[in-house]
Amino acid sequence: MGAPNLWALGIVLEVLSTLSGTAGKQLIRLSELSRTSSPWCAKTCFYAGLVINTVAGPVLDMAAYSFAAQSLIAPIGGLDVVWNAALAPYILKETLTRSRLYACVLIFGGTLCSGVFGSHKETQYDVKLLEKLLLDWRVVMYLVLVFVWVVFNITVPMRKPKGSIVRGISLGVTAGTIAGNMFCVKGSVELIETSIWRGKGDVWLHWLPYALLAGAAFFALSNVVFMTRGLLEFEALFMVTIYEGSMIVSNIVSACVVLLELDGLPSWRAALYIVSVLVVCAGMVGLCVSEARKGSAFKVSASAGNIGGDAAIFGNAEESQCSCEGKTADDDPVNASDVIFEYKDQESNRLDVANQSPWWANAHINPAAPYTSVVPLAKE
Repeated sequence: MGAPNLWALGIVLEVLSTLSGTAGKQLIRLSELSRTSSPWCAKTCFYAGLVINTVAGPVLDMAAYSFAAQSLIAPIGGLDVVWNAALAPYILKETLTRSRLYACVLIFGGTLCSGVFGSHKETQYDVKLLEKLLLDWRVVMYLVLVFVWVVFNITVPMRKPKGSIVRGISLGVTAGTIAGNMFCVKGSVELIETSIWRGKGDVWLHWLPYALLAGAAFFALSNVVFMTRGLLEFEALFMVTIYEGSMIVSNIVSACVVLLELDGLPSWRAALYIVSVLVVCAGMVGLCVSEARKGSAFKVSASAGNIGGDAAIFGNAEESQCSCEGKTADDDPVNASDVIFEYKDQESNRLDVANQSPWWANAHINPAAPYTSVVPLAKE
């Protein structure tokens, strides 16, 4: 068990973990953006980001959780949103919109408050205590609900077309939900410390340490599948905010339900802690609503047979304001309220909106088809 006066060291290590997490996620996103211009660089960025996310981050997390309570460390993950918001406009050339900034402020503020009001007590975990906490029906029900939630996301919202806001939110929330189950990491590092610093090597004769290590590896690696897919399809400012918000909530819930870390906390602190978590949720929901509105502002529809059956729109076509018209290469470009289409990837026939978030309006066309442009429609 980490010494009680070293909880600040746990926070410092978690801050470093968030920095490494931001670097890994932005490298993965950068790999997608540079895929056509520099394939070699894109490949290098992708694998570097993957290694950082699956190795460096989890190692720092384990070190952080060895010095402080899970409920105290969990909210610090919100700093990932802040680092990402600060760096994405420079590294990824993404736009930090007002709604995204507000969401980051809410999530960051909520995480700080939850760290202040959460439990600062570091429990001495051993095999007997962990076995008593984990082998309980409340933990079984919790894991069943997590499993059902993940399966639902895989089978329903993730089946939406690539670029759909619903699909993007689902990928981020699913990755965050899985990654937030840090109780296995917490239990593992506590037993490792027990065997090293307290000289109780007999803990490794029990099945529990191996089960916890397997669980920690599973949660750490499986979330990367959904997070990587999301970063390849969506902007990092959007995806990282959704991921981190979901991970914080999942982390806190698992700490309270599985490890019972709020037991013994004064009622007023527990209430303020819950309010802080709700503020994090508010920031995440606000971002989702804002991005969904932005994503449904335009639509692409086939006309004059220039796009034909290959045209597709991902988002809410019901609330659209624009249509797509075919033009020959000799026609003048059309002014469409600063909405410009440009080729991003000839190989995948992908067409992206240049002056808006590149993930919310996509069309698949034949490269040999006439020039395609966007003209605004009058509001109905």
